[in-house]
Amino acid sequence: MGSSDFRCSYSVASSVLLLFGVALLPQANAGDCDLFSGRWVFDSSYPVYSSSECPFIEREFSCKNNGRSDLVYTKYRWQPLGCDLARTVTCYVA
Repeated sequence: MGSSDFRCSYSVASSVLLLFGVALLPQANAGDCDLFSGRWVFDSSYPVYSSSECPFIEREFSCKNNGRSDLVYTKYRWQPLGCDLARTVTCYVA
């Protein structure tokens, strides 16, 4: 795995955590949910959208558009300790 793959994965993961964190904050009880402690879990129902078709993801943040050949990383989701994140489709254009 090259350093560009790591930077791309880190950027995507950070963006996903931020989006889900913002969506979850109003629902979470501060004492029960730790968004920053948890683990990545495999989920065969992912990805919920194609990052290459989402107009809100800039080219710099699209691993597939930047040459990453494997897509296994798109099948993982973040599972925080003490709560469940609601599955949302964050990229929808009518």
